Amino acid sequence: MIERDIARLERSLELLARAIVYPTTPPIAEQITSRLHDETASPRVAPAWALAGVAMTGLIVLIAALVSTVSPLRDAVADVLDRVNIFEADEPSSSITRDIEGFPVSLNAAEDALGFEILRPAYPKGATIDELLLQEFGEVRVAVLFVEHPVFESFALFQTNATVGKGLSSTAQAEAVEGFHEDAFWLRGLRIVQYQGSDGEVLEESIRATEANTLVWEQDGRVFRLEGNLSLEDAVLIARSLR
Repeated sequence: MIERDIARLERSLELLARAIVYPTTPPIAEQITSRLHDETASPRVAPAWALAGVAMTGLIVLIAALVSTVSPLRDAVADVLDRVNIFEADEPSSSITRDIEGFPVSLNAAEDALGFEILRPAYPKGATIDELLLQEFGEVRVAVLFVEHPVFESFALFQTNATVGKGLSSTAQAEAVEGFHEDAFWLRGLRIVQYQGSDGEVLEESIRATEANTLVWEQDGRVFRLEGNLSLEDAVLIARSLR
């Protein structure tokens, strides 16, 4: 379990590193040649951005070292970096909507809004996309595909790159699902679903209650959710068929 947590942290740090914007790297070879020919050059102070980069690298190394040895810290860092947060919550009130709302859009429009390709299930064979909704909660965008099949249970497939929270009531259950490259959970019972903005704040307008069986997992910086009257086995097959 520790090895899996460390691997998860490494993946999160890689994503963090990609998100850091660095200034254009100067022509190092030319700079070195110039310095070698300039015998009177005086020592220079490293630019602030370079010192900041060193500091960031040192911080990441320190976090990784501490996380590998201190379990509570490892869990805390994982909570910060993961895109799926599961927590205990009170019983959802009757005033919280259970409807999946959004704006009907085309596939191209949804992909433009989210900035990535929308994946579709190849299982079960013969399944069709009945409707595609785009949910907008401030800065957060979510694509929802409603999938129909002549004999198979219908289900909704959610895709986003935002952080998703799952608040479990006393009657809800959550279990980790193996076989995924990143975190995956199987959820049952009454609970709430919510999204968080880039500042970590919960987007109140996104809160919804659901009792549908749900498979939620992280993949390549996104969060996927399957909701419907599905078995765990079928949900995993659908998740692995996404193309």
